[in-house]
Amino acid sequence: MPCYDAGDETIATIEYYGEYIGHGQTKTVFELRKPGARFHGQVLKVTSRSLFDTEPSVFKQADLSTLTTRILHEAEGVVEDDSGDHSGPKRFHCWITETTIPLDEFIQHEHAVKSQCCLAAMCCILEAAKHGFYMTDCALFNFGVKVTDNKTEHVVVIIDAGSREIVHPDKRWIKSKITDGVMNKFWKRCNDYEADHTVIKQMWWNESLFEDALTKIAHKWH
Repeated sequence: MPCYDAGDETIATIEYYGEYIGHGQTKTVFELRKPGARFHGQVLKVTSRSLFDTEPSVFKQADLSTLTTRILHEAEGVVEDDSGDHSGPKRFHCWITETTIPLDEFIQHEHAVKSQCCLAAMCCILEAAKHGFYMTDCALFNFGVKVTDNKTEHVVVIIDAGSREIVHPDKRWIKSKITDGVMNKFWKRCNDYEADHTVIKQMWWNESLFEDALTKIAHKWH
């Protein structure tokens, strides 16, 4: 990968080792290894250039900056042709983002409070919806816990945007559509981990306006 100085001029290249840590329908994910280098310990996501992913553009939206992992670098990745068929280099859409502990793993830790994990995820879902980003795939593996030195306070963020874009303000969803398109799926995800979500579910149903439900749920988290 290129290495940049303060003036953003390429001065060298650095070779990282990428350890495979998972994949989705279109993306493959690696943890980068090069002690002392800028991106050591961070996550590299790779997808086919023909399947250009919306995640970096969505995550770079200013309104979502505290709700998602940061995009640290984005570029086209090239694998030189070594197949012998002279079809040319294979090209990939690549970006580097912050490492997290996937929430579906974190929630299964013996000391994790499952209801709090779901509350944190719900806050992310609703805050993102306020800005026009609707997580129709609200599985807990699409959220992550940021790795920090603080042992008692943990920040939960969105780590996968799926294939959705930000919705224009004129086409924002009303509460009933959020219920059908997002929340009913989310309750099922909570049940998968036997997480008690009774209180936050009741808060959601007790309010007629999405914004009022968000205010109460966010207040409970804080």
